Amino acid sequence: LVSIFVLIAGTAYWFLYNPEVTDLVNLSAQISENKIKSGDYTTIYFRYENNSDTKLLTPTLSIHLPEGFILDKAEPNDMFDKTARAFKLNSLPSGHSGVAQISGWSFGPPDKEEKITTELTYQQNDRAFKETKNSTTYLIHRGSILETKIEAPQIILAQGETAIKITLKNTGTIT
Repeated sequence: LVSIFVLIAGTAYWFLYNPEVTDLVNLSAQISENKIKSGDYTTIYFRYENNSDTKLLTPTLSIHLPEGFILDKAEPNDMFDKTARAFKLNSLPSGHSGVAQISGWSFGPPDKEEKITTELTYQQNDRAFKETKNSTTYLIHRGSILETKIEAPQIILAQGETAIKITLKNTGTIT
């Protein structure tokens, strides 16, 4: 009876034990302003924290931005790989945290959600396998820096010619 209990406990432990520490690693992205327009310059802050008891080796913070984001600068600049859009971070001891940020112009369709996905890939000090912590944030543009004004007559004839004036005004700081 005791051996059956030991076998059941061992099997339960074998199937329920998770050696990964992804639940103890915090990762988040925060946009600098609550309301941004399409074409605004914005900064996105990426916060990461190791709450586990083990040291995280060779952490890499990969960032997947919307297609319309034009990257201008990244901090810390010496750790950022522009082609991979990733930060190669220093080892993260237990209890330590950090912040990385990127800045640039954000263009996209107004009032539509666009996904920003962040991945922190690391290796535990005493393990050979890599683990990944994911985080997703949504960016919604509230309008655009381009203002449109249309001037047309009240009545338009089907077979006639009508003059319609469309005016675009750039209220942003870049061309």
